[in-house]
Amino acid sequence: MRKNETGSALIVVLVALLVLTPLALLVSTLATSYQRRTYVFRDSLRSRYALRGGLDIALGRLRTLEPPLALGSQQRFELAEPDSLAVSVRVDRDSDAAVGIDGRVLRGRELSGVDLASVGIDGERRSARLYQALQLYVVQAETAGSASSPGMRLVASVAKTEDGEMLVLGTRYDTALFGSGR
Repeated sequence: MRKNETGSALIVVLVALLVLTPLALLVSTLATSYQRRTYVFRDSLRSRYALRGGLDIALGRLRTLEPPLALGSQQRFELAEPDSLAVSVRVDRDSDAAVGIDGRVLRGRELSGVDLASVGIDGERRSARLYQALQLYVVQAETAGSASSPGMRLVASVAKTEDGEMLVLGTRYDTALFGSGR
């Protein structure tokens, strides 16, 4: 080895470390970030399925509930099974409505003057009832948050027809931006 080359290997190694260390830190940070996002997505999906299960159970209970909930009343229940999220469900009875054969929704004063048994002719020239009475409900299902995921709430508008059929009119999922309404 020549006298003027001593220590050059050390300088090459130090330069390589200066270049490779930030790259290794970047890869490590990205891997950790992707892993964290995967956990949040998994927990979010798990919450959605738990909430949907709560809605399905509420629909089953409403389908078989006799007598139906009184106007303005509510029913609450908790779902907690092993290896699943705890879900709190609240069902509120809303005012009744009727849907006309033309698609109009009648509530309140509009509904009071309507004969729900009246029959007419539909668009296909068949005899049909002009109005379908609906019992309206609002179903709210909530899960608590965890360290890796915020809490989630499902709000659904549900109607029960005269023949006991349950219709989900609309759903909305909220994530951690709600206060507990209990």
